[in-house]
Amino acid sequence: MRLHRLDLNLLIMLDILIAEGSVSQTAQRLGMTQPAISNALARLRVHFDDELFILLDRRMVPTPLCESLAEPVRRIIGELSIIAAARAGFDPATADRTVTIICSDYVFLVFLAEVLREISVAAPSLKIRTLLTSEHMGELLRSGRADFCIVPQQRKVEGLPSAPLFEDGFSVICWTGNDKVSSPMSVEQYLALKHVSTSIGPHTPPHIEQESLDRYDIERDIAVYAPNFTGVAEVVCGTDHIATMHSRAAEILARRMDLKILAPPVEINPFTVCLQWNQAMEADPGLAWVKAFILERAGRMNEPAPQTGRAPVDA
Repeated sequence: MRLHRLDLNLLIMLDILIAEGSVSQTAQRLGMTQPAISNALARLRVHFDDELFILLDRRMVPTPLCESLAEPVRRIIGELSIIAAARAGFDPATADRTVTIICSDYVFLVFLAEVLREISVAAPSLKIRTLLTSEHMGELLRSGRADFCIVPQQRKVEGLPSAPLFEDGFSVICWTGNDKVSSPMSVEQYLALKHVSTSIGPHTPPHIEQESLDRYDIERDIAVYAPNFTGVAEVVCGTDHIATMHSRAAEILARRMDLKILAPPVEINPFTVCLQWNQAMEADPGLAWVKAFILERAGRMNEPAPQTGRAPVDA
């Protein structure tokens, strides 16, 4: 489709290029070749009579005109996505469409996997695509390329509506054969042992439990960063390492592996996991059904978290 001689498909590429600052990464996200992205950028430069990007420290930095286009382009793409997904009604028994949800592997493990099993029965032709949380989460929601995200309250996308799903706390896990750990665990033990944690990405903030640990000036000796929480548990098994993780995840993983669960030696604040969505999508009956389904399933998780992570300070 063209408007004032501009191919509107080029705006999708421009939106991603502004976010990524890289032709190669934009090509990867769109499943296109780098020459195709370069050709599209050349056409945009001709249309707007502007360079749009300049190369600075190996990153493409938007020009002032390009920066001024970022927000309206993102908004237009979001509105076009709504139009494209519009339905007169929604019948879950026959609906054939794709819904995209952003979440961490923790949320997938303790909550979303069960939700998807139930959705597969209620809406057998509905396709669910999940993406891991990243620094692009807000951009994906606002542009309509993602429909929902499920994140801790502390990590919500600013300016988007949300609803609480469930609460969780923190626990310490260790291998059942680890004889260096006693119960209750002392602060001295916690500091002396090596830890396993996760690394989500270079631009993400510290894990939320660190905010509580900082109150006690606790700095963990992290020996291994795993790509996800299941990987954390796999590393802990068979070693003297320990890990601090969400209590609901610890309970599930302890049923699958040789792990024991302990209370942390200091109080770690519990947290609330929230569902977020783009307010512009609320008129879509299909997404409204999915949102209601997720909220109803979360209502069955009202029991307290398995372990709130509260323990007296030993020091």
